[in-house]
Amino acid sequence: DLLAKQFEDRYPFDVAGLFAGLRTLSLTFQASLFELIDNSLGHGNAAKTDVRIEWYEHTPQKISKVAVVDNGIGMDRETLFGALQTGKSQTYNQRDTIGRFGFGLKAGGLNQCRIREVYSQKKNSDSYYAVLDLDEFLGGKKMLTAPIKKEIPKEFHDVIKNQGTVV
Repeated sequence: DLLAKQFEDRYPFDVAGLFAGLRTLSLTFQASLFELIDNSLGHGNAAKTDVRIEWYEHTPQKISKVAVVDNGIGMDRETLFGALQTGKSQTYNQRDTIGRFGFGLKAGGLNQCRIREVYSQKKNSDSYYAVLDLDEFLGGKKMLTAPIKKEIPKEFHDVIKNQGTVV
């Protein structure tokens, strides 16, 4: 039947609606930040994790940028791509670790901001950069593209010597 054929390749959810819903989760700023810190410690095995906050110059009570920087094991290109996909987790449904459902990085970030940038580098490897941009996605563009080789900004080299992640 032709009508049934139109529906057979559809997902059981609307992707744009799903991301709009993620933005309305009642995560506080602190809880969203903890998701990132939790990833640094639990997945990244970081010995050091810094949280850096920048404020708007003319509106000091509004945050313009937040970065969570760690010296953990870092991610290669494929792992970084998976880290930005909702529902992807290297510890999917394991009950003895964090990150059971591959939701923290995305939900925590999209709840507080519209653009998420990630730099990551494994030891003795290239560093990679990827962006999760909600506005581009809702505007009809792909939200996630393959990570590209890109140097980690110098402002984070005090924590990341030869491996680590910046979100």
